[in-house]
Amino acid sequence: MKVTVNEQSEIILKEVYNGIGLESNAGEQFSICMRDSGFEFSYGNKRYEAKNGKLEVLGCIKPCGMNYCDENGCTERKRYSVNDYDLAPPQANCPTEQ
Repeated sequence: MKVTVNEQSEIILKEVYNGIGLESNAGEQFSICMRDSGFEFSYGNKRYEAKNGKLEVLGCIKPCGMNYCDENGCTERKRYSVNDYDLAPPQANCPTEQ
């Protein structure tokens, strides 16, 4: 892992292939790690992948051995996009909303 600080005083982590966990005082947890391409993170008992400008739900984080749980219980692995959410940064020359 490489640690730097950018011009906005944000801590920048590079080559983070072991997970990093954050926990609020209220007990909420957020975990993130890098992959060769993109990121995997977990929040609210779900695992996500952010890669190539898209966000997908990978499954649940419950220790049941299955990768996806829904209201009917644990099932086989199932991936789906999160409303085709576009993670691309805004363009510098995009028009402002009226």
